[in-house]
Amino acid sequence: MASNQNDTSTNENKQLPIEVNDWNGLNQQAQLLCQGSDKNVKICLIDEEQEEIRLQNQDEFDLNVQYARDHEIKSLTFVVYIDNKHVFNGIYNIEKPIEKLAFPTDKLQMLIDNVLVEKW
Repeated sequence: MASNQNDTSTNENKQLPIEVNDWNGLNQQAQLLCQGSDKNVKICLIDEEQEEIRLQNQDEFDLNVQYARDHEIKSLTFVVYIDNKHVFNGIYNIEKPIEKLAFPTDKLQMLIDNVLVEKW
């Protein structure tokens, strides 16, 4: 019975991955956990063989996202270390549509006609 209780507690302590939308979101989350200190942040991608590939910039992130899209991989998993200590896992969903926030053209035209003309 005691072993069952131990198994339950380890499952509760397991942290769910944090969903990230892009490189900046992943990097900001890591920097937030550093709390502005001079700590060393290391972001790694977990590949198909469960090996860690270090990512150091947005170009490397974008290249891996494109590779995943080309090979129909549904998500990418990241591990973030601060001073060589595992801090959190991140996940990037490839198939999740990116919301495009665009100002409606009819509203823009209304602003131009009614508000901006009056100011000039």
